Amino acid sequence: MAGILLALAILSQQFALLVAVPLFIVAPAAKKTRFAGAALLAGAVVVLPLVVLTSGRVLRAVAIGSGSTPSSGRTVLWETHISGFAGVLLYRVSPLVVAALLSWWVVRRIGPRALEPVPLMSLVAVSLALRLVFEANLFTYYFMALMVTVVLLEATRGSIRRTVAAWIVAMTVVLCRMTGLPYLITEWKITLEHDVIPLLLGGAVVLGILVEAIRGSDRRNLWPWIIVVALDLFTRLPGDNAFTSGRVIWFWQIALVVPGLLLAAQPLGDTIRTLGQQDRHRLETLQSL
Repeated sequence: MAGILLALAILSQQFALLVAVPLFIVAPAAKKTRFAGAALLAGAVVVLPLVVLTSGRVLRAVAIGSGSTPSSGRTVLWETHISGFAGVLLYRVSPLVVAALLSWWVVRRIGPRALEPVPLMSLVAVSLALRLVFEANLFTYYFMALMVTVVLLEATRGSIRRTVAAWIVAMTVVLCRMTGLPYLITEWKITLEHDVIPLLLGGAVVLGILVEAIRGSDRRNLWPWIIVVALDLFTRLPGDNAFTSGRVIWFWQIALVVPGLLLAAQPLGDTIRTLGQQDRHRLETLQSL
């Protein structure tokens, strides 16, 4: 079933390969063939009839996508001005290679425990975050897969970290202020996204900070929300400057992607550290005996 669903996902959007790669590597050896076979068969059932109907033209869409959105660039790696075949390797192949190496390392460190829900979902979230790290473009919807996966990770853990909640609010505020306006048709929609939603979210965060401060809560718990307010205020600087007008994409890539990557990786890191401590404890017990 995982193979079938991933094949359909990849045919819809190629970045689903970033989910397929870690799942294939952490899958038990006895199930890798079934997993890959189901994916190839499901893909063939969809693609082969379309190949016949389109005289093979569909293969281009399957391989590189069917979109025609112009590139805007301005990410960290785009500033290196690498293009052509080297650019394909950097922007498209590199995240898959890094995801594969990370998955292999995780399996070496924790073995079958990598298939447990929390570390597995954390690994998938980190893999999806790699797309945003290696991207040449940074459109709004690129964040969707990572954000949804991090929310699913929190549901799998059974609790929501305040840092995750703050990151999601910060993402919403910044993306409302920075992007998406050309796709809005009516004036009231522009006002709602660009002004009202960030104002309501920022106001709610400020109110929450004041309430917690009056209650005498641990001030360390307030820092994620203070950062959200700071970002909200920063986006309200005059729109003709390079940062808040969205022209400096690399700045917002660092500000939004790095925290998301760290939040996605934290549960996996906690699992690896916990198992390492348990192994050391068992070794010390055996040595004492």
